[in-house]
Amino acid sequence: TAVALDWFQDVPSAILSEEFDLILASDVVYDPELHAPLLKTLGVLLDRVPVCLLAHRRRNPHDADFFGALRARFDVAERVVSTGGGVLVPEDVELFAVRRRVVC
Repeated sequence: TAVALDWFQDVPSAILSEEFDLILASDVVYDPELHAPLLKTLGVLLDRVPVCLLAHRRRNPHDADFFGALRARFDVAERVVSTGGGVLVPEDVELFAVRRRVVC
């Protein structure tokens, strides 16, 4: 099941009552005004979903701010997928696995 969410709104209860295996997000960090709502939405969803896979191609200097905030709040594993030099994807794409931080 694929579901689009408005990060400026609370996550609908119909979504929260469903079971999902993962969150898949791509190219969602392009606008700095969306960073805080996205982090909030991920915080709600990662209480119920084990992992968010986030694909990203760095384009904006503010991207580093988002990923710093992401790492401060969640466990984040990163891998650069080298696709640079291609016609459709001229730069490398980074893949992030984001999980709720476990506090012992």
